[in-house]
Amino acid sequence: MRKSTPPRVTLYGTSWCSDVRGLRAYLDTIGVRYTYIDIEQDEEAAMLLEQVQAGKRRIPTVAVGQDYRFVPRIWDLNVMLNQHGLLDIRAG
Repeated sequence: MRKSTPPRVTLYGTSWCSDVRGLRAYLDTIGVRYTYIDIEQDEEAAMLLEQVQAGKRRIPTVAVGQDYRFVPRIWDLNVMLNQHGLLDIRAG
């Protein structure tokens, strides 16, 4: 039986945003693989954010599949990752 592939994590942001840099560093630290998309370099991605955010482009935005979090705090991000099986945050 083939092992299922974990959901894809995408982080949308800009190079100048300190919150985006912080989330990238956090994801790197906890070992969650993700794709980073700079919305200033990718107009299609920018338009996608406008679509899912009712005309806004709030960053950072994290997506796991079709599940989006806009400007998430670390706790919110951890809950999202846990819900998708990418991070185990059960109390020890």
